[in-house]
Order: sequence, then C-alpha cells, then structure tokens
Amino acid sequence: MSVNQTQRETPLEILARRFASGEITAEEYERVRDLLQGGGKS
Repeated sequence: MSVNQTQRETPLEILARRFASGEITAEEYERVRDLLQGGGKS
C-alpha cells in the first residue's frame, strides 16, 4: 500500500483493516469503533 492510499483511509477503515489482518481482537475493534463513532463511555 502506498503512502497516499494510507493517508486517504479513514480511522474506521484503518481499524477494520487492522481487525481483518488479526492485529487487534474483536473486543479491541468494538471498543475503538465505539469511541470513534462517539459512543465511548466517559
């Protein structure tokens, strides 16, 4: 992947790619997704 493609990815796309590649667990994916979408617990 080129630098330009990486710069165009949204945070949610990066998160999904990391989950799909096995870098993060389902629990981590859901927690960060919720935070990125504004549903995080304070």
